[in-house]
Amino acid sequence: MHHIEESAEYALKLLMQPTLENTKRAKDILSVILKLQVSEPQNPNYGIFPTYLEYPADKPDNPMYEETSVVITLYLIQILINFKNLIPASMIKKIEKACHLSIFYISNSEIKLRYAASIHSLIDAAVLLACGTIFKKSEYLHLGMKKFENYFTAIKYNGSFWEHNSPCEMYFISSALEFIRTTITGNQCDYMIDNLNNMLWENIAINFHASINKLTGACSNAAGTI
Repeated sequence: MHHIEESAEYALKLLMQPTLENTKRAKDILSVILKLQVSEPQNPNYGIFPTYLEYPADKPDNPMYEETSVVITLYLIQILINFKNLIPASMIKKIEKACHLSIFYISNSEIKLRYAASIHSLIDAAVLLACGTIFKKSEYLHLGMKKFENYFTAIKYNGSFWEHNSPCEMYFISSALEFIRTTITGNQCDYMIDNLNNMLWENIAINFHASINKLTGACSNAAGTI
């Protein structure tokens, strides 16, 4: 099975080392990924990227659609921000369109309170805030800040991150917070980021087992090496 999220991340990392071969490979990967997004407005999955190349997006029973699709969009945004000079103008337009379609889905899908404290709510906020800045869309910025504030409130209420037992997820949270800091400025935004970063390291300190050099939490099978 070919995981589209991992392919998008791979394309981004290839562009970080922009040899002719790497750049060509990245463009080839992106051209395939961009064709996979649902672009028919009548489709209930309009704006979503499928999880797997072999699992078409017209099957609505895949529980990972929303989660992986937004992460794919986050990688595309980073390509727009950092490597626009390496991508043909025609592909840049397709990436921009893909970001708008993804935002359409995020904006029109129901906000589920039980997901308010999940990392995917944070990534939703990061995507919205970044696209709001790039495309100068106040409605994206407004919804992104609302989602970020909801995430902040939920984490503070819980007193910890849901993903405290996963080093990979904790790293992703840290990266998403810094990504938000680089794309939008403001005292309220900085305040939330600083508070969440402090909580993040407190969670790591509490759940870090020095004897085995691992993070372990409520789910011991999710332990991972730092």
